[in-house]
Amino acid sequence: MDILPTNVSSFRTSSYWNQFYSNPKLKEFEWYIDIREILGTFYKCIVERCLGNGSKEELKESVIVNIGCGNSNLSDVLLEEGFKTIYNLDFSQQVLNEMRLKGGDRAHFVNVDVSKKEYEEFGDMLNEKYPEIPKIIVDKAFMDAFISIDENESKDLIKTRAKIYLENTFKMMRERDVFIIISISQDYVVAELMRNLLMKKMYVDIYPLYTKLERKAHMIQFIYAIYKYEEKEKMGRKQCIMKDMPNMPSEEFEMGQLLKKVKMAKTTLYLGPTIRKHTPERRLAFDIFPSNQTDTCFTVVMYDSKQRNTKIKNACIIVPAAQEHLWLYSTAEGNQELAMTASCSRLLLIWLKYTKDVSNLLNLNPLDSYNDERVMEYIKRNLAETLDNFSLEKSLGITIMKVGESARIRGWISEIPSKYAGKVIVRDVYHQETSEQENKKCGDTQVYARQMIFASNPQVIQSEVLYCEDGSKQKFLFSNLNNEYHTAITLAMGFVTSEQRVLILGGGTGVLTNVLLEEVENEFVVVELDEAVLKAAREYFGYTVEESIDIEEIDHIKECESVKECVTEKHNSNAAKPELRVVHYTGDALQFLRKSKGRYAAIILDINNSSDQNDVESGNEASESGLRSGVLMSPSPEFLDSEVLDKMEELLEENRGILVLNVLTRSRETRKAVLNKLSEKFKFIAQVKTPKVS
Repeated sequence: MDILPTNVSSFRTSSYWNQFYSNPKLKEFEWYIDIREILGTFYKCIVERCLGNGSKEELKESVIVNIGCGNSNLSDVLLEEGFKTIYNLDFSQQVLNEMRLKGGDRAHFVNVDVSKKEYEEFGDMLNEKYPEIPKIIVDKAFMDAFISIDENESKDLIKTRAKIYLENTFKMMRERDVFIIISISQDYVVAELMRNLLMKKMYVDIYPLYTKLERKAHMIQFIYAIYKYEEKEKMGRKQCIMKDMPNMPSEEFEMGQLLKKVKMAKTTLYLGPTIRKHTPERRLAFDIFPSNQTDTCFTVVMYDSKQRNTKIKNACIIVPAAQEHLWLYSTAEGNQELAMTASCSRLLLIWLKYTKDVSNLLNLNPLDSYNDERVMEYIKRNLAETLDNFSLEKSLGITIMKVGESARIRGWISEIPSKYAGKVIVRDVYHQETSEQENKKCGDTQVYARQMIFASNPQVIQSEVLYCEDGSKQKFLFSNLNNEYHTAITLAMGFVTSEQRVLILGGGTGVLTNVLLEEVENEFVVVELDEAVLKAAREYFGYTVEESIDIEEIDHIKECESVKECVTEKHNSNAAKPELRVVHYTGDALQFLRKSKGRYAAIILDINNSSDQNDVESGNEASESGLRSGVLMSPSPEFLDSEVLDKMEELLEENRGILVLNVLTRSRETRKAVLNKLSEKFKFIAQVKTPKVS
């Protein structure tokens, strides 16, 4: 189309849209799917979730607000459906005039720029004019264009425009209203939905709009139905629900998982027709459910071997309990090694992801049974049909295998809802090899490993500490440096004098903080994003900081001479115990860096990359050089941005401050890219290599 702009910034000007809609070939132009094709889902968004128990006819008394209407047929179709009051908003007067000529007085046409005060005023007018009538606010492709930017524009522009638009739309909404967004769900769009809906008293129902004609995963469209609730009317559900996925039950999850779940849905829908074709080095992960159950969920990883001559087509390996995080099972390289050992073209890995009844988890995981007959019977009865859907075409059955021994799980301790991780799961595993140091501290008492994992990323153990029991008390072995990573960071503290302060970004369960408190005499400022993780730290990992300072609630973090002064300055005497030498902040570490004015002898960056490992469109794990997600597991790439590194350098003691970070990748190119990035900012770089984990 010859009038499409050379850069997307043109989308933000009314002059571009005036020119666009003056084209005689575009008299009725539909961005994305025709509303007629999705009326069933449209009504489902309204009737089932948002406007109470009213009939379809009663709901047609609702006020429709069509944002960025263009010359779409949406207004005409809804009028034909019987809706009586429709406001079409656009900032192109050209298209509004044409639509008014075509539609007459059946609908309202209003020139409104949603980036300006007039949009907020429009919402106020609507609520004053229709105080008791529910609204249905429709955004069909508008937000996708409205917040898009060119490569040379700042990403802050996305955040600013999204915040203005979404906040004023939410302000317009009342309890019975629903905000329907139809989007192809680009990463930046979903990220802004997450940013602006997190912690809000609003539910989001997500419906994929997929047809078999769709040939590209990134063009699959979704409907987001957003609506408010009062605390007293909270339904006892999580903030988001993914609905209408083929052959899958509806899935509840927290807002922090939205991007991951949308990507997974795109992959599942796109690959549906081609899932049985062999694609070398393709690696995908799926959640599956036993027959007639929704309370128990298994994870299946599918990997296609690059080996050509194999003995069998399909092999399914049951991953030993508590070992799904190991390299063999959690990476494409490890999967290739397993596929070669099994001599299979397609490798499937399966393990229990979660069950809603944590206390009964051992009984609900027959895959962990030492009785092979019981395992095979369970798979045949509950999982065989689903697993067969992943087998290669023209193949006969799947060979089931068990490898190694499971780590004995002592028990599943807790499951804490998290807005970022879905669930924070705490479990105890029997520690297999007891060291001489552990024997001295625990005697003949059994040593256990307490672990924290995220439901959103179950193949990674986020935190682990050894402990034994002394009567009814748990004795945590923080001074036992059995973790090579903790040993390396403790060694780095040898460059820091004892009176200097240390900043830890990504405090997690406080295990690293407690290890350092045992080994050095410094004071520590700790930042952790997730309140659910902090709750787990206090209740199950021996982290004794009682309260924390909310980063959102303070304008800036001034330089303090000591932890005690920091606590007093914030008027929160419980935020830290000065004798423990720790002050704890809750919130975004990047925001903390922006607000901080202090100086630190060392900054320890301990924040993993939470991005998905698989490329959505191709299904291949990212393999190119650089800092692409899936290649760099730690640190999170955003902390390697030049501006962030500049800020950390600014906060370090001049000429003697050190930045300590965990670089976790199996790609030499990625490791080199990280070192090159750090070399641009820091004069001296040293590496402490820890042993590889198989």
